[in-house]
Amino acid sequence: MMIDEEGEEEATHFRSELPINMLHDQVVEHFTRLLTELVGKVGGEEVRQRTTAEEAARMSRHAARRRHYSEWTAEESLSYLTGKRKVAEMNPRANVFLKRSYREKGARTGREWTRQDWRVGLSNLRMVAAAWEDISIPESIRSLEPHIDTLY
Repeated sequence: MMIDEEGEEEATHFRSELPINMLHDQVVEHFTRLLTELVGKVGGEEVRQRTTAEEAARMSRHAARRRHYSEWTAEESLSYLTGKRKVAEMNPRANVFLKRSYREKGARTGREWTRQDWRVGLSNLRMVAAAWEDISIPESIRSLEPHIDTLY
């Protein structure tokens, strides 16, 4: 009989060795961190709260739980940021572009995105950053663009 060990899913998770797929995985991780940091800077007390054990015991098991912003995905961070300040995004939206390959429904690998999709996805991130007057996201995009150009 096999025993499931905690963290084993991450260890056995498939990772593509194609450079464009590896770059996309790194882009997802990097911009997820930057978006989470931005939420921490601009968010109020509501993003810092967690559902306590006592509250959870009294809630329906189907009720949404509050999680600290540091545990949010890129999609949750973008939803919060674009919910507070409207940003006119084009398709593919940044929350779709930043889904983790092989882990989230609707996600694609780096190779499955066209060069134009990369441009639009990063442009959408720039627009979110501009709405919040953030400089770290555009700086990261500027550093990233030569790598994308090399692969396309």
